[in-house]
Amino acid sequence: MNPIALRSLVVLVLAGPFVGKYISANWLNGGDSRQVREALDRALEACRKGEANPVLDTLSDQLKVNDQSAPSRRDVAQFIRQARPEITVASAEPFVYGDQARMTAPTHVRVQWLLFSADRDVGAVTYVFRRETGFEWLVVPVPRWRLSEVLVSKGVVPEQPTL
Repeated sequence: MNPIALRSLVVLVLAGPFVGKYISANWLNGGDSRQVREALDRALEACRKGEANPVLDTLSDQLKVNDQSAPSRRDVAQFIRQARPEITVASAEPFVYGDQARMTAPTHVRVQWLLFSADRDVGAVTYVFRRETGFEWLVVPVPRWRLSEVLVSKGVVPEQPTL
């Protein structure tokens, strides 16, 4: 066999899976609106099971709740593992514009953790997602929809104390 053809074949075999993953993640994604809803559904299901990693994969590093910084990722992971909150978001279609998606839906929260217990409707909650770059197989860049902001009615989320 020709040495150039052999090298080309080796490159194709080695690079093929990476190129295929990049193409499927960037062009064959099935629609942004569907991806946003699937990301939220995966995170909510993982919450119920007490699995923190899928939830943390969906949260942006710059997550804010009513213009307040969210708790640390470590605290979020610990809470999810211990409390296993059941969060139900009514079916709603995300509105996607550019690299941002916004969805407003009635939300119900049920959680029991240590001495704290809650089972209530929190009303219409606005979820803001941003498209961020993630990596699969450590080298293949893929777009990820991550939750970057949550807007809840006043009084539902307590204000952080100031020192």
